[in-house]
Formats: sequence, structure tokens, C-alpha cells
Amino acid sequence: MPAVSHTPFLFHRDTLQVSSYVAIFTETIIYLQVGISLATLDGYTLMLPLSLAWINISRFVAVFFLSTIINWISTDVFGSDKRNPVITLKEQLALWHTGLRGSIALSLSLQLPATNQEMIVTTTCVLVLWTVFFNGGTTG
Repeated sequence: MPAVSHTPFLFHRDTLQVSSYVAIFTETIIYLQVGISLATLDGYTLMLPLSLAWINISRFVAVFFLSTIINWISTDVFGSDKRNPVITLKEQLALWHTGLRGSIALSLSLQLPATNQEMIVTTTCVLVLWTVFFNGGTTG
């Protein structure tokens, strides 16, 4: 009887461990960048609340508009029950409140070739921190 090899299990475990270390490393670099950008916060006090309001309004419109379309298509086209929508109102509120945390926005703002890039990066960093700590902290 041949011996059972544990190599696939070990490879899978090691791959998960390495990817976990890479994720922790990249998170640390992102938050280091956020901290450095927050040091240059002066002069952007009006941009921050306007950006926060715009993010919440655009999330609200996108989530509820697209959810309405999805629920309409699923009930009319696919014939599911209209009393049981595919995406309920409670799920829509959760999607709106949690949303994305901003790592993609931060990387895009760092790549943006603009004359006011410092303001954009700083505003993005503050918004990332706000969504991580306020929205993320109140979810659950």
C-alpha cells in the first residue's frame, strides 16, 4: 500500500500563510501612507465634509437604484415572488453603510497626475480612515 503524501496540504497551508503575510505588509504600507498624508492636512477643511457627503450620496443612489433594477428584473423577467425581493431593504441599507473602504481609491489618487494631487491624496486618506473606523466600527 503506497504512503499518503501530505504535500498538497502543506503547500496549501504555506500558501495561505504567505498570502496572509503579504496582506499584512501591504496594509501596513497603506496605513503608513495614510499617516504621512494626514500630516499635510492643513487647508483642506472644506473639501473633507463635501467629499464625505458626496460619497454617502453616491453610495445611496448607486445601491438603491441598482437594487431596485435587480429586484425589478428578477421579479418581472425571471418570475420570482414580488413579496420576496432578491435584495431586501435591510440588505440594501447594509450595503450602503458598509460599502468599500477605499484602498482602490487611495491607490488611484496616488497615481493621479494632477496639480492638486496632495489635496486629493490627503482627502482620500481621511475618507479611508473615516470609512474604516466609523462605518466599519458601527457595522456588526
